[in-house]
Amino acid sequence: MQRASEPILEEGLTRHPPIPPFVCTRALTLDDEPVRSLAKGDPAGFIAGLKAGTVIDEAQRAPDLLLAIKSRVDRDDTPGQFLLTGSAISGGSRRSQTHFPVEPTT
Repeated sequence: MQRASEPILEEGLTRHPPIPPFVCTRALTLDDEPVRSLAKGDPAGFIAGLKAGTVIDEAQRAPDLLLAIKSRVDRDDTPGQFLLTGSAISGGSRRSQTHFPVEPTT
């Protein structure tokens, strides 16, 4: 017996095929002050200098970086350009994780 959600899932996979595995070519962390300074000082220039497959750790430390990434992905929606990781302190000392699924838009 087919569930009601299965046709919707099948349609979604047809329109948006699975994203290929992410291949890391470079890893950066915004915990490093020189890297963070570059990312905050010129977010668009910083992103323009990165190749596909770049991991950016602690991405939340340069909030304007997200707009630069969005701009690049709007121009080139090839999957696997960036993998953003990070952490946040919530409620004083409790660590929380937030996952934002990112898919190209058409």
